[in-house]
Amino acid sequence: MGQLFNNEPECMDDDVIIFRDTDVDALREHRLFAYPCRIDAGIFIFCESGTMSVSINLKTYQLTRGVALFVLLGNIIQVHYADHFKVRGMLVSSEFMYDTLIASKLATPLRMQLQADCCISFTDEQIRELDEYYALFFRTLACPEAPFRTEAFRCLIAAAIYRIGAIFFSKVKTGSNRPTNNRREALFERFMQLLEEHHVSERNVAFYADHLFLTPKHVSKVILEVSGKTPTQWIDEYVVLEAKSLLKYSNLTIQEIADYLNFSMQSVFGKYFKHKTGLSPREYKES
Repeated sequence: MGQLFNNEPECMDDDVIIFRDTDVDALREHRLFAYPCRIDAGIFIFCESGTMSVSINLKTYQLTRGVALFVLLGNIIQVHYADHFKVRGMLVSSEFMYDTLIASKLATPLRMQLQADCCISFTDEQIRELDEYYALFFRTLACPEAPFRTEAFRCLIAAAIYRIGAIFFSKVKTGSNRPTNNRREALFERFMQLLEEHHVSERNVAFYADHLFLTPKHVSKVILEVSGKTPTQWIDEYVVLEAKSLLKYSNLTIQEIADYLNFSMQSVFGKYFKHKTGLSPREYKES
């Protein structure tokens, strides 16, 4: 993952990168994640000052001082750059995240929590904890000849992931303000989970209604009332987001992308994409 940065933020290997506000200039200069990008890594971003906007899948989050974002694998990220902001964070490979969380009871509830909301405000005490972890990271990295340096660093990263995960998971325990008995919101969240899982191959509302054990008419009515958008609009937005990521960041041809997204022909995909974005797939790829 180190090739993402030209000014070499701290990393031990291809599994972990940690960056401070001094590395943000590289992000801004190269417009990293300026277009929707599906990244196979865990991402933690903590805003130290200023304001920045980050979109995860189809949700946009505003990060201000003291606000943190934690994203697990397989999500599509886009950064909307502002002129003045400072952040610190970590990028952790899918292999490291898998090895760290797979045997943990934290994994499933944390994943469910982050699907609902991956952005929270840290308390002053939690910020001090984060400072302490960062001090340990860089103290370890500053001793290149120390025995077990790599092992110590990786254990510190794993400990930080668990602590950050626990902070996010505690939001469930302390209770988000959303009513727990709101069946309509629960239906919408379940629809979005299904959509995230199946949007590549399924664009028919009936498919999602079947998995929700409801009629398409009822699902459409509830989704519109809760979100202000129809299921079809949500499906289209997810498909277009996936297509944009593939066009910008994959090595697939337009024909291969059309096949991957389950379009019958490249021309059908091209018309669909241009209708939704105003650009042909090739125009978007080259923009």
